[in-house]
Amino acid sequence: MGACKYAQLERYLAKFNPKTGMFFWIMKERGYWLKFKGILDKTIITEFICGVIAFLLILINTNNQEPNSL
Repeated sequence: MGACKYAQLERYLAKFNPKTGMFFWIMKERGYWLKFKGILDKTIITEFICGVIAFLLILINTNNQEPNSL
């Protein structure tokens, strides 16, 4: 992932979860950023894919439910 894309992802996550943004900021400030960047990339990509799959499953389930006929 390029630095530009990563910065966009960071802003996106920080917008929805302030704790995530704070975590990224602490990582940068302490100089751990480069050390953990590879691990974070893999973790974030995995979590994002899992999140999308979960969201789609929920969406599919809510759309396919037939209304109860009494």
